[in-house]
Amino acid sequence: MHAMQVNILSNDCHGQILEDDNVTSNGYPHNIYCDDYVAMAPLLPYHLNNFDDPFAENNYGMHSRHFEVGVLDWFSKLWEIEQDEYWGYVTHCGTEGNLHGILLGREQFPEGILSASGESHYSVLKAARMYKMECEVIGTLLTGEMDYHDLRSKLLLNQNKPAILHLNISN
Repeated sequence: MHAMQVNILSNDCHGQILEDDNVTSNGYPHNIYCDDYVAMAPLLPYHLNNFDDPFAENNYGMHSRHFEVGVLDWFSKLWEIEQDEYWGYVTHCGTEGNLHGILLGREQFPEGILSASGESHYSVLKAARMYKMECEVIGTLLTGEMDYHDLRSKLLLNQNKPAILHLNISN
């Protein structure tokens, strides 16, 4: 096993490509530069998983609930949200966050139409297909910003059904 890892990691050309891409890529998970990975070393032997709701007890001991709640508490203090006024969980990627958020929208409004910018993350349209949701792609301006006139016109065309909006800041 170790010999295989050495062969994979010794490919200088590919390693340089990864390093170059990592430096110039923007957005999570690409910009996860950490100058002290040693601080995380004690957790490496464990398979921690974010099972379900971090605020609810579960029957699996190897979970990340305490870490997730710590992250959520940190943001609640930053945004001055009272402890009993927020809920959430920490995802490992934007795709999971989009899938879960859109699922919550569909569960609340089963007949709703999902509207998302044409510049949204690929996972938004993927979620619409997975959940068999009707989806309206909203045009964008040259800046990448959602075209609010297009959004308004599409919402008015479908005013007989609930609107589920996927809104993002940057991408």
